[in-house]
Amino acid sequence: ERVIGKFIAEYSRGRTPNPCVDCNRYLKFGSLLEKASALGFDFVATGHYAKIEKEEGVFYLKRPRDKVKDQTYFLYAIPHQSMGKILFPLVSLKKDEVREIAQKADLPVADKAESQDLCFVNRHDFPAFVVRRTGNTAPGPIVDREGTRLGTHRGIAFYTVGQRGGLGIAHKAPLYVLSIDPALNCIIVGEKAALKAKGLVAGDLNIIVEHWPQEIRAKIRYRRNAARCDIFSEGDKLTVLFREEEEAITPGQAVVFYHRDYVLGGGTIEKVLHGNY
Repeated sequence: ERVIGKFIAEYSRGRTPNPCVDCNRYLKFGSLLEKASALGFDFVATGHYAKIEKEEGVFYLKRPRDKVKDQTYFLYAIPHQSMGKILFPLVSLKKDEVREIAQKADLPVADKAESQDLCFVNRHDFPAFVVRRTGNTAPGPIVDREGTRLGTHRGIAFYTVGQRGGLGIAHKAPLYVLSIDPALNCIIVGEKAALKAKGLVAGDLNIIVEHWPQEIRAKIRYRRNAARCDIFSEGDKLTVLFREEEEAITPGQAVVFYHRDYVLGGGTIEKVLHGNY
């Protein structure tokens, strides 16, 4: 319910969830850690590319040596009190070094191809998976930012912010999904320049540090570079304003905060801020 159920609910709301974050938070470093402790084990070790380091009595989540395979984006939600019980033995290794070790040990996974699929569904089958579970396939209007109808979509679960293909619209310039309005069952599209936004509002926060450093960078997608930003706390939400506009900020995705190699915490993108917002 906390992982697959939330995944389905978020897609049904026109958002693009990141179930790996919830799997790490609730299963690997939640239920599994509790079970390991109940069985008398001191630690849980996983193959994530990340680092947990204790400095002056405080545990910190940090980026690993292999910055290309860095998985801290998916790990920001680990409860701070659990960090002392987690081991990441691959922290000082690069992926090709791990493969070499596996080959020397004659392990069957040594030559296993990398996959970007989720463990419970193929990435090309996300929308159909949601539709099978919910039965919600209601088509609706595709409109531009002025509200002019340009076409008809197959159901909001089939679309995500930044998507270009699959719209079925002939236009003078390529069109992209700018936003999704589940209340109106509507897809709003526009040209690429309209994907840029000033900032975002994040909720469902897990902040690891007690004090924010002056220099903060935020990452809005796993494969996106962290960008300089300013952060403003408003109750249980954070407003994040980027120094330079970011493209395709997507509700439902994680935003993770960094200071150099330190992970400061993160949350779920709830709202995109344009212009003077």
